[in-house]
Amino acid sequence: MESRSKNVKRNIGWGIINCFVSIILPFLTRTAVVYSIGIEYTGLDSLFHSVLSVMNLAELGIGSAMVFSMYKPIAEMDEEKVCALLNLYRKCYRIIGMIVLGIGTALLLFINRLIAGNVPNNVNICILFIIYIVDDAIGYLLFAYKTSLFTASQRVDWISRITIIVQFLKCIIRIVGVVYFKNYYIYAIALPVTTLLNNLLIHYLAGKEFPNYRCIGELNREDKVAIKKKVGGMVFQKIGHIILTSADTIVISAFFGLRVLGIYNGYYYIITALAAVLSVVQRSLIPSIGNSIVKENTEKNYSNFNIIGLLYIWIIGWSSTCLLCLYQPFITLWQGSENTFSFPVVIMLTVYYYTFHMGDMIHMYKEALGLWWEGKFVPIVSSLLNLILNVVLVQLIGIYGILISTIISVTFINVPILSKIVFKYYFEDNGHLWKKYLGEVCLYFVITFIVSTFSLLIVSGIHINGYIGLFIKATYCLIVPNIFYLFAWKKFSYYKGSVEFIAKIIPNRFRSIINKIM
Repeated sequence: MESRSKNVKRNIGWGIINCFVSIILPFLTRTAVVYSIGIEYTGLDSLFHSVLSVMNLAELGIGSAMVFSMYKPIAEMDEEKVCALLNLYRKCYRIIGMIVLGIGTALLLFINRLIAGNVPNNVNICILFIIYIVDDAIGYLLFAYKTSLFTASQRVDWISRITIIVQFLKCIIRIVGVVYFKNYYIYAIALPVTTLLNNLLIHYLAGKEFPNYRCIGELNREDKVAIKKKVGGMVFQKIGHIILTSADTIVISAFFGLRVLGIYNGYYYIITALAAVLSVVQRSLIPSIGNSIVKENTEKNYSNFNIIGLLYIWIIGWSSTCLLCLYQPFITLWQGSENTFSFPVVIMLTVYYYTFHMGDMIHMYKEALGLWWEGKFVPIVSSLLNLILNVVLVQLIGIYGILISTIISVTFINVPILSKIVFKYYFEDNGHLWKKYLGEVCLYFVITFIVSTFSLLIVSGIHINGYIGLFIKATYCLIVPNIFYLFAWKKFSYYKGSVEFIAKIIPNRFRSIINKIM
């Protein structure tokens, strides 16, 4: 347990640094693009990434299945099996890389049809798309499979360190390209160049840290069948997730054009930045959750589920409150008042963010448990419902329809059904614990709604504009909502365990402060 706590602490520490770098540097490059060559180019970048996400269906969830399969042999120091898994992983990714190149080439015939209205007249859409395709293919063809060794060994911090170095280089190239040369091609070429560097660094470090793990050997038939089953379940999850997250961007581009997509992408960037913070926590916890599942009993893991879950929902609730109160003034200062949506869209974006992440704990345990096959059809049903509602509602109520469709599909399909699967197949529940969980999800939402509404009323009374006004509102959001959440969460039986969990992962010099506050 002490070793897991140490790994979580190290992973979260470097993950947070990487997270801030991954938020701030793209923020700087996006700002440079908006003010140097126009907001339409940010819409173009977003569209390409969304289309490529659809192409990445070829990955089929192999990466997650392989990492899950490595937890046990690495914990048991079974080098032969880890080497065989790594060899299979490499073969699969090389095939996928070639498939991506083939599909990408075919999509060149249709890429222009996904853009409503005009496109920037000083760039060739097809040439740009080829650059993005090459970047995507490099990710599969050259050494990306070796990241699994760091993840399964609970050393995600090494990946974070490499990412930080590469992000800085990419930021410099891109800003120079758009600010000094007004050239979007330089901005685009930075992608495959830095992806190649990232993979080469991972390859070098993996050889140094894990010299005994090489791509040799073959798995036995039983292991291959088990992996195929997990990948089979992941196929549906992968399809569902990609449609759920990429359909919005493609639909907006097809119906409203690159400018509206660029404005939407500015708002969505803030959600992505918050999701990146949450992702740090998830990437750091999942390996330790997987390790705990192998070594601890069900009762202990159920206790951990509730303890960590309370802390996680606190983060989501507080960040939702900040979104509601600070979204519009921040976007106005950043992109200009001419590049903003109305406040009702801000409300919908906040609800979108909360509902999208309120089931993250279930997803973490589902991934750590490898329960992809058992819930294979849920993502498909959810994503198809989202896509249908997207196309229908966007024509009736515009941008609101994009957000409402995701809120409905996640709230009424993903959260209840996926949680039922985790409770049924792991916590061996007869229905009581699952209903208790759903009740707590609803209660968490009510608490977040009350605190956020009250905070919005207070912040709306602060009639100071500009950076000073934003600073005052941000200071309020940092302190007051958390006081309300603190009193609310103290009523839950998991609260004490949550405080103890925090104490284990923060530096010793801060523990006395945490104990006094909480």
